[in-house]
Amino acid sequence: MQSAADTNPWMSWLPEKALLHRRGQILSHNLGLGGLLEDANLLSSLGRCQSGERQLVVDRDGVLWCLSSQAVPEQEAMLTLMLPAAHQDLQQLIAHLPTALVVHRWFKPLFTNQAFADLFHFDSVSEVLELDSLRSIIGEEHWPMAQENYRTLMKHGRLDKIQVEEHHAVNGTRLQAQLVDFVLNWDGEPAVCTLVSNVSTQQAKIEQYKRMAFTDPLTGLGNRRRFFEHSEGFIQRSAAQGSSMMLLLLDVDHFKSINDQHGHPVGDEVLQHLGNRLVQCVDSEALLARIGGEEFALLMPVPAMSLLAERAERIKQEIGAEPFVSYHGLQLPITFSVGVTRWRPGEDSLPAIYRRADNALYRAKSMGRDRIECIY
Repeated sequence: MQSAADTNPWMSWLPEKALLHRRGQILSHNLGLGGLLEDANLLSSLGRCQSGERQLVVDRDGVLWCLSSQAVPEQEAMLTLMLPAAHQDLQQLIAHLPTALVVHRWFKPLFTNQAFADLFHFDSVSEVLELDSLRSIIGEEHWPMAQENYRTLMKHGRLDKIQVEEHHAVNGTRLQAQLVDFVLNWDGEPAVCTLVSNVSTQQAKIEQYKRMAFTDPLTGLGNRRRFFEHSEGFIQRSAAQGSSMMLLLLDVDHFKSINDQHGHPVGDEVLQHLGNRLVQCVDSEALLARIGGEEFALLMPVPAMSLLAERAERIKQEIGAEPFVSYHGLQLPITFSVGVTRWRPGEDSLPAIYRRADNALYRAKSMGRDRIECIY
Protein backbone atom coordinates (compact mmCIF):
# COMPACT_ATOMS: atom_id res chain seq x y z
CA MET A 1 0.00 0.00 0.00
CA GLN A 2 1.44 3.36 -1.03
CA SER A 3 0.78 6.40 1.18
CA ALA A 4 -0.12 9.91 0.07
CA ALA A 5 0.22 13.27 1.79
CA ASP A 6 -2.98 14.97 0.62
CA THR A 7 -5.88 15.59 3.00
CA ASN A 8 -9.56 15.74 2.28
CA PRO A 9 -11.63 18.62 3.75
CA TRP A 10 -14.77 16.60 4.43
CA MET A 11 -12.73 13.92 6.21
CA SER A 12 -11.51 16.51 8.69
CA TRP A 13 -14.99 16.52 10.21
CA LEU A 14 -14.60 12.87 11.21
CA PRO A 15 -13.54 12.49 14.87
CA GLU A 16 -11.68 9.26 14.12
CA LYS A 17 -8.48 8.88 12.17
CA ALA A 18 -9.66 8.13 8.62
CA LEU A 19 -8.16 7.08 5.31
CA LEU A 20 -9.65 6.76 1.85
CA HIS A 21 -7.75 4.20 -0.19
CA ARG A 22 -8.06 2.28 -3.46
CA ARG A 23 -6.10 -0.72 -4.74
CA GLY A 24 -2.96 -0.17 -2.74
CA GLN A 25 -2.90 3.63 -2.72
CA ILE A 26 -4.05 6.11 -0.07
CA LEU A 27 -6.18 8.73 -1.86
CA SER A 28 -6.75 11.03 1.09
CA HIS A 29 -6.80 11.18 4.88
CA ASN A 30 -7.58 13.53 7.71
CA LEU A 31 -5.14 15.18 10.07
CA GLY A 32 -3.43 13.50 12.98
CA LEU A 33 -2.14 10.36 11.30
CA GLY A 34 1.46 11.53 11.31
CA GLY A 35 3.96 8.67 11.26
CA LEU A 36 1.19 6.10 10.91
CA LEU A 37 1.20 6.82 7.16
CA GLU A 38 4.68 5.26 7.04
CA ASP A 39 3.88 2.28 9.24
CA ALA A 40 4.45 -0.82 7.08
CA ASN A 41 2.26 -3.10 9.20
CA LEU A 42 -0.64 -0.65 9.11
CA LEU A 43 -0.33 -0.04 5.36
CA SER A 44 -0.21 -3.78 4.74
CA SER A 45 -3.39 -4.25 6.79
CA LEU A 46 -5.22 -1.58 4.78
CA GLY A 47 -4.59 -3.63 1.68
CA ARG A 48 -6.57 -6.51 3.18
CA CYS A 49 -9.57 -4.46 4.33
CA GLN A 50 -13.02 -5.73 3.32
CA SER A 51 -16.18 -3.68 3.36
CA GLY A 52 -18.20 -4.15 6.55
CA GLU A 53 -15.39 -5.94 8.36
CA ARG A 54 -13.13 -5.06 11.25
CA GLN A 55 -9.63 -6.18 12.00
CA LEU A 56 -7.10 -5.61 14.75
CA VAL A 57 -3.63 -4.39 13.94
CA VAL A 58 -0.69 -3.31 16.08
CA ASP A 59 1.50 -0.47 14.88
CA ARG A 60 5.28 -0.26 15.24
CA ASP A 61 4.91 1.45 18.64
CA GLY A 62 2.89 -1.44 20.00
CA VAL A 63 -0.45 0.39 19.92
CA LEU A 64 -3.47 -1.77 19.10
CA TRP A 65 -5.95 -0.35 16.57
CA CYS A 66 -9.31 -1.51 15.33
CA LEU A 67 -9.74 -0.87 11.59
CA SER A 68 -13.36 -0.51 10.47
CA SER A 69 -13.81 -0.35 6.69
CA GLN A 70 -16.71 0.53 4.43
CA ALA A 71 -16.87 0.71 0.63
CA VAL A 72 -17.37 4.11 -1.06
CA PRO A 73 -18.84 2.99 -4.44
CA GLU A 74 -18.92 6.37 -6.11
CA GLN A 75 -15.16 6.68 -5.73
CA GLU A 76 -14.46 2.95 -6.13
CA ALA A 77 -12.55 3.22 -2.88
CA MET A 78 -12.60 2.06 0.71
CA LEU A 79 -13.00 4.31 3.75
CA THR A 80 -11.24 2.97 6.82
CA LEU A 81 -11.64 4.44 10.29
CA MET A 82 -8.91 3.80 12.86
CA LEU A 83 -10.07 3.49 16.45
CA PRO A 84 -7.98 2.60 19.47
CA ALA A 85 -9.10 -0.94 20.26
CA ALA A 86 -12.35 -0.94 22.25
CA HIS A 87 -12.15 2.82 22.51
CA GLN A 88 -8.88 2.46 24.45
CA ASP A 89 -10.42 0.25 27.15
CA LEU A 90 -8.82 -2.90 25.75
CA GLN A 91 -5.61 -1.02 25.06
CA GLN A 92 -5.40 0.18 28.66
CA LEU A 93 -6.30 -3.26 29.98
CA ILE A 94 -3.50 -4.92 28.01
CA ALA A 95 -1.02 -2.17 28.81
CA HIS A 96 -1.62 -2.49 32.55
CA LEU A 97 -2.20 -6.23 32.67
CA PRO A 98 0.30 -7.67 35.20
CA THR A 99 0.58 -10.87 33.19
CA ALA A 100 3.14 -10.66 30.41
CA LEU A 101 1.84 -11.53 26.96
CA VAL A 102 3.19 -11.61 23.44
CA VAL A 103 1.44 -12.28 20.15
CA HIS A 104 3.73 -13.82 17.56
CA ARG A 105 3.67 -15.56 14.22
CA TRP A 106 6.39 -18.21 13.98
CA PHE A 107 8.08 -16.43 16.93
CA LYS A 108 8.23 -13.02 15.22
CA PRO A 109 6.61 -10.70 17.82
CA LEU A 110 3.58 -8.82 16.49
CA PHE A 111 2.30 -7.36 19.74
CA THR A 112 3.32 -7.35 23.39
CA ASN A 113 2.68 -5.39 26.56
CA GLN A 114 4.85 -3.56 29.06
CA ALA A 115 4.73 -6.47 31.50
CA PHE A 116 6.47 -8.68 28.95
CA ALA A 117 9.12 -6.04 28.25
CA ASP A 118 9.73 -5.61 31.98
CA LEU A 119 9.86 -9.34 32.66
CA PHE A 120 12.65 -9.88 30.15
CA HIS A 121 14.37 -6.55 30.91
CA PHE A 122 13.76 -4.81 27.59
CA ASP A 123 13.92 -1.01 27.63
CA SER A 124 10.58 -0.70 25.87
CA VAL A 125 7.79 -2.52 24.07
CA SER A 126 9.21 -1.26 20.79
CA GLU A 127 12.48 -3.05 21.49
CA VAL A 128 10.60 -6.35 21.78
CA LEU A 129 8.73 -5.74 18.54
CA GLU A 130 11.99 -5.06 16.72
CA LEU A 131 13.13 -8.64 17.36
CA ASP A 132 13.21 -10.91 14.34
CA SER A 133 12.53 -13.89 16.62
CA LEU A 134 11.86 -14.78 20.25
CA ARG A 135 14.47 -17.53 19.98
CA SER A 136 17.02 -15.72 22.17
CA ILE A 137 14.42 -15.51 24.95
CA ILE A 138 13.30 -19.11 24.57
CA GLY A 139 16.86 -20.46 24.61
CA GLU A 140 18.51 -23.16 22.52
CA GLU A 141 17.63 -26.01 24.89
CA HIS A 142 13.89 -25.40 24.62
CA TRP A 143 13.90 -24.16 21.00
CA PRO A 144 13.17 -27.54 19.28
CA MET A 145 10.21 -28.19 21.61
CA ALA A 146 8.95 -24.62 21.15
CA GLN A 147 8.84 -25.15 17.37
CA GLU A 148 7.02 -28.47 17.79
CA ASN A 149 4.50 -26.81 20.12
CA TYR A 150 3.89 -24.06 17.56
CA ARG A 151 3.13 -26.61 14.85
CA THR A 152 0.72 -28.37 17.21
CA LEU A 153 -1.02 -25.08 17.99
CA MET A 154 -1.41 -24.22 14.32
CA LYS A 155 -2.84 -27.66 13.61
CA HIS A 156 -5.16 -28.14 16.60
CA GLY A 157 -5.63 -24.62 17.96
CA ARG A 158 -4.56 -25.60 21.46
CA LEU A 159 -1.74 -27.32 23.30
CA ASP A 160 -3.63 -29.00 26.18
CA LYS A 161 -0.76 -28.36 28.57
CA ILE A 162 0.83 -25.63 30.63
CA GLN A 163 4.60 -25.54 30.32
CA VAL A 164 7.29 -24.39 32.73
CA GLU A 165 10.56 -23.77 30.92
CA GLU A 166 13.72 -21.82 31.59
CA HIS A 167 13.79 -18.56 29.59
CA HIS A 168 16.44 -15.89 29.15
CA ALA A 169 16.20 -12.14 29.75
CA VAL A 170 18.23 -9.71 27.67
CA ASN A 171 20.40 -8.80 30.70
CA GLY A 172 21.63 -12.40 30.94
CA THR A 173 19.47 -13.54 33.85
CA ARG A 174 17.36 -16.68 33.65
CA LEU A 175 13.89 -17.33 34.91
CA GLN A 176 11.43 -20.18 35.13
CA ALA A 177 8.57 -19.17 32.84
CA GLN A 178 5.11 -20.68 32.95
CA LEU A 179 3.63 -20.54 29.45
CA VAL A 180 -0.01 -20.66 28.36
CA ASP A 181 -0.45 -20.64 24.56
CA PHE A 182 -3.51 -20.28 22.38
CA VAL A 183 -4.27 -19.38 18.77
CA LEU A 184 -6.09 -16.19 17.82
CA ASN A 185 -6.91 -14.35 14.62
CA TRP A 186 -4.46 -11.47 14.36
CA ASP A 187 -4.52 -9.06 11.47
CA GLY A 188 -6.67 -11.49 9.50
CA GLU A 189 -4.33 -14.44 9.96
CA PRO A 190 -3.76 -17.00 12.75
CA ALA A 191 -1.10 -16.21 15.32
CA VAL A 192 -0.14 -17.48 18.75
CA CYS A 193 -0.70 -15.55 21.95
CA THR A 194 1.55 -16.61 24.81
CA LEU A 195 0.88 -15.63 28.42
CA VAL A 196 4.06 -15.70 30.50
CA SER A 197 4.35 -15.82 34.28
CA ASN A 198 7.58 -15.80 36.26
CA VAL A 199 7.34 -18.83 38.56
CA SER A 200 11.02 -18.97 39.51
CA THR A 201 10.27 -18.58 43.23
CA GLN A 202 7.56 -21.24 43.15
CA GLN A 203 9.78 -23.64 41.20
CA ALA A 204 12.62 -23.11 43.66
CA LYS A 205 10.25 -24.01 46.49
CA ILE A 206 9.05 -27.09 44.62
CA GLU A 207 12.66 -28.22 44.15
CA GLN A 208 13.31 -27.56 47.82
CA TYR A 209 10.28 -29.64 48.80
CA LYS A 210 11.46 -32.42 46.48
CA ARG A 211 14.88 -32.42 48.13
CA MET A 212 13.24 -32.50 51.55
CA ALA A 213 11.02 -35.38 50.48
CA PHE A 214 14.03 -37.42 49.32
CA THR A 215 16.59 -36.42 51.99
CA ASP A 216 17.22 -37.74 55.47
CA PRO A 217 17.31 -34.56 57.58
CA LEU A 218 19.73 -35.99 60.17
CA THR A 219 22.54 -37.21 57.91
CA GLY A 220 21.85 -35.32 54.69
CA LEU A 221 21.90 -38.61 52.77
CA GLY A 222 19.09 -39.85 50.58
CA ASN A 223 16.22 -41.42 52.50
CA ARG A 224 14.39 -44.70 52.00
CA ARG A 225 12.03 -43.22 49.39
CA ARG A 226 14.88 -41.84 47.31
CA PHE A 227 16.81 -45.11 47.50
CA PHE A 228 13.98 -47.30 46.27
CA GLU A 229 12.70 -44.86 43.65
CA HIS A 230 16.17 -44.41 42.13
CA SER A 231 17.54 -47.94 42.48
CA GLU A 232 15.92 -49.42 39.37
CA GLY A 233 17.22 -46.67 37.09
CA PHE A 234 20.63 -46.80 38.76
CA ILE A 235 20.90 -50.53 38.14
CA GLN A 236 19.76 -50.21 34.52
CA ARG A 237 22.30 -47.48 33.76
CA SER A 238 25.13 -49.47 35.32
CA ALA A 239 24.10 -52.64 33.50
CA ALA A 240 24.06 -50.74 30.19
CA GLN A 241 27.67 -49.76 30.91
CA GLY A 242 28.61 -53.39 31.58
CA SER A 243 29.16 -52.94 35.33
CA SER A 244 28.43 -55.58 37.97
CA MET A 245 26.41 -54.38 40.95
CA MET A 246 26.54 -54.99 44.68
CA LEU A 247 24.08 -54.04 47.40
CA LEU A 248 25.48 -53.50 50.88
CA LEU A 249 23.30 -53.04 53.99
CA LEU A 250 25.03 -51.70 57.10
CA ASP A 251 23.57 -51.64 60.61
CA VAL A 252 25.14 -50.08 63.73
CA ASP A 253 25.69 -52.71 66.42
CA HIS A 254 24.00 -52.21 69.82
CA PHE A 255 22.62 -48.84 68.77
CA LYS A 256 19.78 -49.01 71.31
CA SER A 257 22.35 -49.35 74.09
CA ILE A 258 24.12 -46.21 72.85
CA ASN A 259 20.86 -44.26 73.03
CA ASP A 260 19.98 -45.71 76.44
CA GLN A 261 23.39 -45.09 78.03
CA HIS A 262 24.42 -41.80 76.44
CA GLY A 263 21.17 -40.25 75.21
CA HIS A 264 19.58 -39.77 71.83
CA PRO A 265 21.67 -36.69 70.93
CA VAL A 266 24.80 -38.87 71.07
CA GLY A 267 23.00 -41.52 69.04
CA ASP A 268 22.21 -38.89 66.43
CA GLU A 269 25.88 -37.89 66.33
CA VAL A 270 26.85 -41.53 65.76
CA LEU A 271 24.52 -41.71 62.74
CA GLN A 272 25.85 -38.42 61.37
CA HIS A 273 29.42 -39.65 61.82
CA LEU A 274 28.65 -42.88 60.00
CA GLY A 275 26.89 -41.02 57.18
CA ASN A 276 29.89 -38.72 56.70
CA ARG A 277 32.31 -41.64 56.69
CA LEU A 278 30.26 -43.47 54.07
CA VAL A 279 30.28 -40.42 51.80
CA GLN A 280 34.06 -40.16 52.15
CA CYS A 281 34.73 -43.85 51.58
CA VAL A 282 32.55 -44.78 48.61
CA ASP A 283 32.71 -43.87 44.94
CA SER A 284 30.72 -40.96 43.60
CA GLU A 285 28.75 -43.37 41.37
CA ALA A 286 27.25 -45.09 44.40
CA LEU A 287 23.64 -44.71 45.50
CA LEU A 288 23.77 -44.15 49.26
CA ALA A 289 20.92 -43.72 51.72
CA ARG A 290 19.83 -44.03 55.32
CA ILE A 291 16.84 -46.29 54.94
CA GLY A 292 15.66 -46.36 58.53
CA GLY A 293 16.86 -46.16 62.13
CA GLU A 294 20.52 -47.16 62.28
CA GLU A 295 20.48 -48.91 58.87
CA PHE A 296 22.22 -47.64 55.73
CA ALA A 297 22.11 -48.95 52.16
CA LEU A 298 24.78 -48.72 49.50
CA LEU A 299 24.25 -49.72 45.87
CA MET A 300 27.39 -49.48 43.77
CA PRO A 301 29.18 -50.98 40.76
CA VAL A 302 32.07 -53.41 41.23
CA PRO A 303 34.61 -54.54 38.61
CA ALA A 304 33.88 -58.25 39.19
CA MET A 305 31.72 -60.39 41.44
CA SER A 306 34.82 -62.16 42.76
CA LEU A 307 35.71 -58.86 44.45
CA LEU A 308 32.40 -58.58 46.31
CA ALA A 309 33.64 -59.59 49.78
CA GLU A 310 36.94 -57.76 49.31
CA ARG A 311 35.21 -54.50 48.39
CA ALA A 312 32.79 -54.79 51.31
CA GLU A 313 35.66 -55.44 53.74
CA ARG A 314 37.59 -52.44 52.43
CA ILE A 315 34.56 -50.16 52.93
CA LYS A 316 34.03 -51.51 56.46
CA GLN A 317 37.67 -50.95 57.38
CA GLU A 318 37.76 -47.42 55.95
CA ILE A 319 34.59 -46.40 57.77
CA GLY A 320 35.90 -47.73 61.07
CA ALA A 321 39.37 -46.20 60.62
CA GLU A 322 38.21 -42.89 62.11
CA PRO A 323 36.96 -43.27 65.70
CA PHE A 324 33.76 -41.64 66.81
CA VAL A 325 34.13 -38.64 69.14
CA SER A 326 31.04 -36.70 70.20
CA TYR A 327 30.80 -32.92 70.33
CA HIS A 328 31.51 -33.11 74.06
CA GLY A 329 34.62 -35.21 73.61
CA LEU A 330 33.00 -38.58 74.37
CA GLN A 331 34.79 -41.33 72.46
CA LEU A 332 32.91 -44.54 71.82
CA PRO A 333 33.90 -47.74 70.04
CA ILE A 334 31.42 -48.16 67.21
CA THR A 335 31.05 -51.42 65.32
CA PHE A 336 28.58 -52.40 62.64
CA SER A 337 27.37 -55.44 60.80
CA VAL A 338 27.22 -55.71 57.01
CA GLY A 339 25.14 -57.82 54.64
CA VAL A 340 26.15 -57.96 50.97
CA THR A 341 24.74 -59.48 47.82
CA ARG A 342 25.12 -59.10 44.07
CA TRP A 343 22.75 -58.16 41.28
CA ARG A 344 21.88 -61.20 39.17
CA PRO A 345 21.31 -59.93 35.62
CA GLY A 346 18.27 -61.29 33.86
CA GLU A 347 16.68 -62.85 36.93
CA ASP A 348 16.75 -60.26 39.73
CA SER A 349 14.31 -57.64 40.90
CA LEU A 350 14.86 -54.85 43.41
CA PRO A 351 12.77 -56.57 46.13
CA ALA A 352 14.70 -59.81 45.58
CA ILE A 353 18.17 -58.27 45.85
CA TYR A 354 17.13 -56.25 48.89
CA ARG A 355 15.70 -59.35 50.56
CA ARG A 356 18.97 -61.23 50.03
CA ALA A 357 21.07 -58.38 51.42
CA ASP A 358 18.75 -58.15 54.43
CA ASN A 359 19.10 -61.90 55.03
CA ALA A 360 22.89 -61.54 54.85
CA LEU A 361 22.73 -58.67 57.35
CA TYR A 362 20.59 -60.74 59.71
CA ARG A 363 23.12 -63.58 59.45
CA ALA A 364 25.97 -61.20 60.30
CA LYS A 365 24.18 -59.94 63.42
CA SER A 366 23.14 -63.41 64.55
CA MET A 367 26.71 -64.68 64.18
CA GLY A 368 28.16 -62.19 66.63
CA ARG A 369 27.99 -58.78 64.89
CA ASP A 370 30.90 -56.63 63.71
CA ARG A 371 31.28 -58.81 60.63
CA ILE A 372 30.38 -59.15 56.95
CA GLU A 373 28.22 -61.84 55.45
CA CYS A 374 27.75 -62.33 51.71
CA ILE A 375 25.02 -64.08 49.77
CA TYR A 376 25.97 -64.44 46.13
